[in-house]
Amino acid sequence: MGLDSTGDVSTNSLMYQWLGQDLAANSNQWLIAYWHHPPYSRGSHNSDVDPTQIALRQNFVPLLEAHGADLVLCGHSHSYERSYLLHGHYGFSTNLQPSMILNNGSGRENQGGAYIKRSDGPLANKGTVYVVAGNASRPVGTGSLDHPAMFISLLEYGSVVIDVDGDRLDAVGLRNDGVVRDYFTIIKEAPPTLAIVRSGTNVVVSWAAYQTNYVLRSATNLGPPISWQAATNTATNSVGQRTVRVPTLDPNRFFRLERIDNSTSPAL
Repeated sequence: MGLDSTGDVSTNSLMYQWLGQDLAANSNQWLIAYWHHPPYSRGSHNSDVDPTQIALRQNFVPLLEAHGADLVLCGHSHSYERSYLLHGHYGFSTNLQPSMILNNGSGRENQGGAYIKRSDGPLANKGTVYVVAGNASRPVGTGSLDHPAMFISLLEYGSVVIDVDGDRLDAVGLRNDGVVRDYFTIIKEAPPTLAIVRSGTNVVVSWAAYQTNYVLRSATNLGPPISWQAATNTATNSVGQRTVRVPTLDPNRFFRLERIDNSTSPAL
């Protein structure tokens, strides 16, 4: 989705009206937007000062985030700046609150984990990564490159490569000599699915490894009152799965995943 940030960027503009209608009709799994002026930057242009950048951040970013935007690509500042997974930061850099950074990690699977877009609960489909990729023409070192919303900021020639495959988006920041200088992954979380296998006196329960925000609970009956108890063993990761081995001699046992924020999956 491309926008013209050099025109009228008010909420009264025809572009704003069109965007609202287009987003409401969008049924695609991924939403990637791009335009010239970045809503967040301390490169050769400061998003706390530039009136166009301020207007985009106040007017268009909330609309995009309300419809689950995953990635926003911009230029204008001649640098590379890449944000954390953000939601709700529409003011100045000094107004950024910890609650507006949904994941303050790297977004790298081998360094703390990918950014996860949740499928349900209060954070369902929330979280956007913002990339300033204005470093392909000429890096200009007139900014402080220390915007607090950014995970990484670089002043060097480079470009960005994006690959989308199903529920996974991978982005790589390449220097002009081909060296990888940044990378991150966004994964669209699917509703958790449990796989249950009996193994002797154990029940082996597993689910997707990236769904680390769930704990396993079990009950011996479903009829009121239900007493859900925490599984006795700690989950371990192996070959893309989180696995719990539950010692049990009960002929009937029911399992469910309980999200840390207390939303749950159906009992199995």
